[in-house]
Amino acid sequence: MTDIKPPKKPRIFISYRRDTKLDEPLAREVLQSLGHFCDVFIDRLIEIGVDWAKEIEKQLSDSDFLIVFLSGHSVQSEWVRGEIETAKRLAHQQAGVGV
Repeated sequence: MTDIKPPKKPRIFISYRRDTKLDEPLAREVLQSLGHFCDVFIDRLIEIGVDWAKEIEKQLSDSDFLIVFLSGHSVQSEWVRGEIETAKRLAHQQAGVGV
C-alpha cells in the first residue's frame, strides 16, 4: 500500500516596506487571505535572535512565489531591493543558469 501525501501547499514570500501606512497593512491582509491556502512568509515572522539575512535567504530559497509590493517607499528600500536580488540569484542557481 502506498502512502498518499496531501498536495504540498505553495510557499509564498511577501516583500514589502515595513512601517509605512500602505505597504505593511496590505502585506498583512494578503498574508491573512493567502494563509488559508498557502504557506506565506513575511519578515515579521522572524524570531528575535535569528540571523535576519540568513533567514531571508532560506525563506526565499524555499519559496515557490515572490510577491513584491511596489510603492514609492518600497522602491527606495535597500531591504526590498536586496530580497528581489536574492530571489533572482537563487532562481538562477536553481535553474542552473549563471547570474
